[in-house]
Amino acid sequence: MAAQQRAANALASYHACGERRAREEAVSQLGDTIRHLDAAREAALAAGLPDDRLYVRTVNRWLAREMGEEVNLFSRTAHDD
Repeated sequence: MAAQQRAANALASYHACGERRAREEAVSQLGDTIRHLDAAREAALAAGLPDDRLYVRTVNRWLAREMGEEVNLFSRTAHDD
């Protein structure tokens, strides 16, 4: 979840000073995090973890959805500059 932490740091910088570059970095890192979550889900399924387990069914999908909403929000903000 290093990408998630980098995204959080970049979002904090964006909120503190409104730097476009920080927002772009946050969106990029959130996208990386979503890709890592997808890979983790696929690896869990490939290892035999059932699709209805808490991590696969709830946590992984919830995190990916939440981060996707952040990407959409901050990507729209980019067009408002």
